[in-house]
Amino acid sequence: MKRVEKRRGAVLAIVIIFSTMVLATWALASRRTLALVRLKEQLVRRETRAEEKARRCFALAFGLALLETGSPPVPEGEPAYLCETSILSGDGTERTYLLRFERIEETRWTVRARLAVLGDPGNLPRPTRFPAAAPERPPRP
Repeated sequence: MKRVEKRRGAVLAIVIIFSTMVLATWALASRRTLALVRLKEQLVRRETRAEEKARRCFALAFGLALLETGSPPVPEGEPAYLCETSILSGDGTERTYLLRFERIEETRWTVRARLAVLGDPGNLPRPTRFPAAAPERPPRP
């Protein structure tokens, strides 16, 4: 009868191979999961930026509507007129926007809108209309 020699260490090799396969599978799964998380984060950021852009457009539209009522009362020595407006967002929160009116020419203005931050000047007016420009009188002969 032939004696069969037992191979020692075969179990250890199988365990190492199995462990390597499990770790490789885990690494691939975690990579895919992280990629999906990053993609979802980018989509949320894009959606947030789109909402912010829409609210800023509403604030600019309000500023243009104000310009249709008259000229902003720019204080003496100041380059621009500042005021603020509030826009209600879709989730019910009110956001305050700072509007800046800069005169380019006598009848041309630049309007800029941005989200108000903590360091902005306080107690800015919230006008609903600007004073109408006084009609020019023809020169007397």
